[in-house]
Amino acid sequence: MVQHTFYLIRHGNSEGNSQRKILSSEEDILTELGKKQAASLGDSLADVKFTKVFSSDYSRTFETSEIVLSKSNYSKNVPIQKEPRLREKNFGAYEGQMYGGPLKELAALLAEGKSALEWYPANAETWEEMYDRAESFLNELYSSLDKSQTSETVMLTSHGFFIQTFMMTLKKSEKLVKINWDDSALKLSRNCSYIMFTLDGEPGGFSAKQRPLQMLKIHEWGHLDASDSLIDFANSPNGKLFQNCIQT
Repeated sequence: MVQHTFYLIRHGNSEGNSQRKILSSEEDILTELGKKQAASLGDSLADVKFTKVFSSDYSRTFETSEIVLSKSNYSKNVPIQKEPRLREKNFGAYEGQMYGGPLKELAALLAEGKSALEWYPANAETWEEMYDRAESFLNELYSSLDKSQTSETVMLTSHGFFIQTFMMTLKKSEKLVKINWDDSALKLSRNCSYIMFTLDGEPGGFSAKQRPLQMLKIHEWGHLDASDSLIDFANSPNGKLFQNCIQT
């Protein structure tokens, strides 16, 4: 049986993470800590034989992928395919602002008993638009993988909010039978942590009959230091409002 394995990785610590500021993609590059985290992740995955690698086309994800592959014993020469559909959420009017403003708005929404999915900042990408591109990418990727006669191991490097959207897309899919699923997979990932799962190969892609999705690791971060910018944020006054939504 052909079975494909996926490693869904969040990029290393970036300038925006350190500054707690929503920076443009050009400004939001890896910090030295982020490069160190990517190297630690690469060391932990050195014996994984990646056959396909996809990254959002932002520098912080692409460089994370490059560093991880540089540590590989088998996959150094696998090309990294830049994929705009793996980009982070576009925050519209909040770009360039510190986290505090949008978080206060989101906290007020949650205090009213509403869902974070009802948060629509001005000129920002909607959650529905994010679901659409996640589903579009998944359908295209899996249709391609179903043409393979051998099992593939796929690295996907993306961003915190998009990874949440990606996992929610998998959860909502009626074409998948979830095995070992846990909703903690929907929490915001730490930098350079990863989610690992398998999907059985079968002609027809997501249009085929139901197939098993088996969760193997959820927010694996054993290769990382005990604290980072996300943990620091979770323990801050603003962050404590969102601790249930954050991987700690």
